Amino acid sequence: MASPLIASLRALLPGKGSFAAHALTMMSGTTLAQGLMILSAPVLTRLFTPADFGVFALFVSVTSLLGTVAAGRYELAVLLPGEDGQAANVAALGALISVAVSLICLVGVVWGGDAAAALLGLPGPASWFWLVPLSVLFSGLYQVATYWCTRRRAFPGLAVSRVGQAAVDTAGKVGTGLFTSWGPLGLMGGQLAGQAAALGWLLALFCGRAAGFPWTRLAAADMRRQGRIYWRFPAYDSWAILANSGAYLLPPLLLSHFFDAAVVGAYFLAYRVLNWPVFFLSESLAQLFFQRYEEKRKTGGKMEFLWRMVKLLAALSLAPGLLLLLFAPALFGLVFGAQWVTAGEYLRLMVPIIFFRLVASPLSSVLWAEGRNSWQLAWQATFLAATVGSFLLGGRAGDIHQALIIYSGTASVLYLGYIGLVVAAAKKPRMAAVV
Repeated sequence: MASPLIASLRALLPGKGSFAAHALTMMSGTTLAQGLMILSAPVLTRLFTPADFGVFALFVSVTSLLGTVAAGRYELAVLLPGEDGQAANVAALGALISVAVSLICLVGVVWGGDAAAALLGLPGPASWFWLVPLSVLFSGLYQVATYWCTRRRAFPGLAVSRVGQAAVDTAGKVGTGLFTSWGPLGLMGGQLAGQAAALGWLLALFCGRAAGFPWTRLAAADMRRQGRIYWRFPAYDSWAILANSGAYLLPPLLLSHFFDAAVVGAYFLAYRVLNWPVFFLSESLAQLFFQRYEEKRKTGGKMEFLWRMVKLLAALSLAPGLLLLLFAPALFGLVFGAQWVTAGEYLRLMVPIIFFRLVASPLSSVLWAEGRNSWQLAWQATFLAATVGSFLLGGRAGDIHQALIIYSGTASVLYLGYIGLVVAAAKKPRMAAVV
């Protein structure tokens, strides 16, 4: 068993070159940042209550959902122009849209606070509503800055920004938990501080040689021109990313409408732990898989390589899945504290998702590599609808366990179907529109 697994892992490794070095730099920074967040979790769960995390989950869901489209998805287009002056105007357009979206959020807080509170099942507008526009602004600007630095190959600076964000975020949350009685506002304050630190670092790079930004090339007419050229990003990609992220960010908002903050907080921690093995096993292999898949597509043998990858991921998924299925409640009580055993029970119900998602996630690049973007969007929309339906059914029944069982079952079936879509796309001729 070990020999085929080792052979599969070796097949994923790229040869020496700049791409491998850049990928290693980015993966190292991301892994270190995630490691800091994971190591801090047992401390934070003892400083804050499940109810505190429940309120924080609402803040994270709202700001993350809005933050994904804060720049109108123009940040993706920063990589496309052949000349830096044109790319700079695309980046500036994305930054201006981020400012506009954050101002719209501020107006929404002022005029729609009561309606938002009613939707979330809150007794009235919460003080944390006022932090939403600021977090959305930071998210939009950071995304634009990240893609500009990627264009300029300032990968060490990007890695430092991610580690710095995690360090400041963690220190802020632990500090407020130890020395204040702010409750969920302490968690939010730590996150905002981390966002500000990361954004400040990248803006400093803008003024240096590593990612020097051509400020003098900015012009309103050029921004409008670039906006028209890349109009498809806000018109189409915004909806795709909302469908994708909404499936993961909406459940806390739906749960808050039917259950108290402690239930939302327990789910929030359970879902975060569910994502840890996905990050370390799945995301770490995704880029390497895509590079090798492209090579096999051009030289032959892509189907054999794809099936070998599926078998490898399935084998790697068994260990974390079985561990959590058998011991999740006990592990949560030991690692996070006795008040979090319920979160372990929730995670146990979602273990099937871990297995199928670990297999499906790294394969996602096959669909757009083969030009089947419409399949990806259709699947994301279906997954979003199934997720919302699962939590609405369980919520109306007043049973969180029922909601999680329905969600786990439907998500597992859909991830299995996604693997089938990937295989079908790989078997078909590549779409002519893909270059």
